[in-house]
Amino acid sequence: MGNEANRRMRMATQFTYGNPDVLTVVETDRPSPQAGEVLIQVAAASVNHGETKIRAGLIPQIGPPPFTLGSDLAGIVAATAPWMPVRN
Repeated sequence: MGNEANRRMRMATQFTYGNPDVLTVVETDRPSPQAGEVLIQVAAASVNHGETKIRAGLIPQIGPPPFTLGSDLAGIVAATAPWMPVRN
């Protein structure tokens, strides 16, 4: 993954509340996984029923946009970060 194209990714985000047409595909830098995280190369994603309510502004408790929805997804693990044990 050494070239510039592999350091960029596309994501669907929204900058305002509304109907599905507020979802915008943007290009951004690919994140690096932090301790205890994995990076998934997404093959398919969807906006689930609960996320449609977030998109529409019906669940304002999570804060204002921008949001990146699409937590229902399928893909492969592209990178991992070291595991950090949880301390009680």
